[in-house]
Formats: sequence, C-alpha cells, structure tokens
Amino acid sequence: MNKSAVWGNYYSNGYLPWDTKAPSSHLLYYLNQCPSLIARKGNEDIFIPDCQPVKGEYKARQGQLLHICPDCQKMKPSQGLQTNCLELACGTGSSCIYMAKVFTMGRSIGLDLVAEAVSSSRSLAAEEGVLHNCAFMQADVFSLQTPGTRWDVEAAWALSQQQHKDLMELSAEASSALKKEEDIKDDSRSTRRSPPTFRAHPREATEMAVHTSSTSDVPLHSDAPPKPTYLFDFIYDCQAFHALRHVDEAAYLQLLHSSLKPGGLLMLLTGNANEPDCGPSVLTKQDLLLAFPDSLWEWVFLVQSRFDATPAYVAPGRDRLPLAWWGLVRKR
Repeated sequence: MNKSAVWGNYYSNGYLPWDTKAPSSHLLYYLNQCPSLIARKGNEDIFIPDCQPVKGEYKARQGQLLHICPDCQKMKPSQGLQTNCLELACGTGSSCIYMAKVFTMGRSIGLDLVAEAVSSSRSLAAEEGVLHNCAFMQADVFSLQTPGTRWDVEAAWALSQQQHKDLMELSAEASSALKKEEDIKDDSRSTRRSPPTFRAHPREATEMAVHTSSTSDVPLHSDAPPKPTYLFDFIYDCQAFHALRHVDEAAYLQLLHSSLKPGGLLMLLTGNANEPDCGPSVLTKQDLLLAFPDSLWEWVFLVQSRFDATPAYVAPGRDRLPLAWWGLVRKR
C-alpha cells in the first residue's frame, strides 16, 4: 500500500486522531500574544497556551490577530501582514486558514498528501472567505525538490490553483457524461447496453490533477495579493516532522531549510519522548538539537507542552494529553 493510501485510510474511516477541527492553540498563542515568556521557560517546564481554539471564531485577548511588541518583535515574521506561510501536512486546514486571516496581505499555502484532506481544506477556506490568499495542494513533500522542479511561494500557489482547476474540469466532465448517459437511457429505453462512462471520484480527480498540473503560465485569481517572490517567511509544522523523519529525515530537513528565506521562521510541534506511552511518534530533546544544528538554525525557543485535545487524545483510559515539544527556529 502506498503512502497516500495509508494516510487516506484515516480519512476514509473518519478516524483522525490528531485533528482538533480548529487552529492550533500553540499557533494562536504565538500569533495573538507575546511569546517572549515562552523563551524564558526552561526545558523542564511544561508551557500550556492560555487560549482555547474555536473554529474560525477565536478572538485575541486584545482584539488583534497579530501581536507585535518590542519584547517579541524579533520572534515574529519580519514581513508583518505580508508574511507568506506554508503548512506541511496541513490536514483539514484550520491552522492554515487562520494564518491567512492573520497575514492578510500574504499567501498561506497548505500541503497534504491526501486528496480528501485537501478537498476538505478548500471547502473550509471557501466557507471562511479566504480563497483569495489561502490555497491548498496535494503533493508528496519528497517530490517537491526533484531536479528541474521549481519550489517557492509562486510555484506552490500556481500548482494549487492548477490542481483545483483540473479537479473542477474533471468533475464537470463527469457530470456532463453522466447526464448524457441518463438522457440516452430515458429517450431510447433500448435494451442495448450503453458504453461505460467515467465518473471521477473527488479523490481520484484530485490525484489525476496532481500528475497533469504545470506551474507555468497558470493564471492567478484577479483579486489575489501582489505577486510574491521566492521563498516562504514562515513554516508551520504540526506533527509532520515526527512522522516524516522516519521516511527520509535528511530530505525533509533540506525541504524545510530551502523553503524558507534567510531569517525565516519555522514553528514545530512534535511528539515528546519524555512521555512515550501515549500520543504520536516521539523525539528526545537531543534528537531535535541534532536535526536543527546551530550551523543552519537558531533556536528561538524550545519548551515542553501538550497537544490540543482531540477525541482520540481524551479517550477513556487516558489520564493526560500527549506531551509535545514546541519549538521555534530561525533559518540562518
């Protein structure tokens, strides 16, 4: 079974143990409040964000979505509202959509391997009214930096738009073919068997779109923000690194580093080996320090925390939420 099918089974079965259906409270705290307190915490402390994620309705304590003060200015993306964001393994898209609401003059792009996740994310983005600066694409992260492949903000945006266009065209063709087939049956009432008609399942249509898309000459939405250039300012990785490091850690770390501008920021939420008995795949502090060495990255903060509650994480028999590492690193 391929990787897409493995992860796709979670969506097909309706079992997403990591999904809160809300933007991450860690991301909310970082954006809406002053994270300088986090940097002063020791690695032995457990820092729990004092905010609760609520789908599309979270309001910052001061009524603002992006807090920047002298104490935390260097801990926030330097582009302010023009920040271009990437979320890897975005799932159902709530955090990526929230970033689009915060960074209104930039682009927020979510990427996931699973077609159902991308479809759900796009639908939610449409409901939240952020399709002009928020997009989602289906891709294997390990295919993004193959020779001859362009990978930056503009290329990611163009590919996401092309995938969506291809999916809509396939769906329209399938609907048209189905209608013609039904009309023929109604008119002829013939015993002769009608030829088979291709009906694209959304998942199949999206996967086909991935393989036929091109990032060249792709028109953008007319109401899109000013054309961005080159690399991302901020990457959010919630439970992607601790899973994908088992596939190819070096390649994934290279993707993270090469996707960010110099000085760009990466926020990580990973499993924590200090409580290995529950929750997702885990890492030690030393694992993280080795993966993000001082020669390439500057650690802004690294603290222990706990993942947000999900039905799986609060199931009977569990007495606490899984322990996490919460980190922020800056590309040198």
